[in-house]
Amino acid sequence: MHSTRSIVDNVFYKNITVTDFENESLEEAALREAYIQKRARRIIELVPDIYGVEDNTISMEYIKGNTLEKILPSLNVEQIDSIIDNVIEKNYLLNNNGIYHNDLILSNIYIDMENEVWLIDFGQAEFITGQEFITADVLDLRHIDEISRLATDLRENMLRITEYPELYLKDIQADWIYSDIMPKLLKTNITIL
Repeated sequence: MHSTRSIVDNVFYKNITVTDFENESLEEAALREAYIQKRARRIIELVPDIYGVEDNTISMEYIKGNTLEKILPSLNVEQIDSIIDNVIEKNYLLNNNGIYHNDLILSNIYIDMENEVWLIDFGQAEFITGQEFITADVLDLRHIDEISRLATDLRENMLRITEYPELYLKDIQADWIYSDIMPKLLKTNITIL
């Protein structure tokens, strides 16, 4: 999904310009995103509140802070661990309540002025239910070692970024960190069967 963004009087406006879902108008995309984001806020709270939708523009709460992508080079190991744990917990709660964010990348994890972790940009989010939910997001105890390994790999990769930001944050992208590890880690719930 593509959009233009602006801030006016402490309100964040997101104007949807392209949708990723077939047969979905821009207005439908804005309504879907706003609805899912509103539901997500009821579950984890640290999601920007939706004020309204007009045509293909969503107005929402403006959060002062920065994306994880921008502040990552300034973080220490303990801060990175804390953020990763926080994101995993939030994603677990969303998944267990039938919401799949579908785009948890560094630029969609937001750290506010009080160092609280927010999840933003629900433009690619979907509701998951029934068998789709079970096959997509539930692991049994045999997979805990794999999740632990993925979390360790993610932490190590994030530390590499902080040590050598000029190598990894070209054009403020860092696609490599979430192209393989982040989706596997954050699409996964651990449910004891």
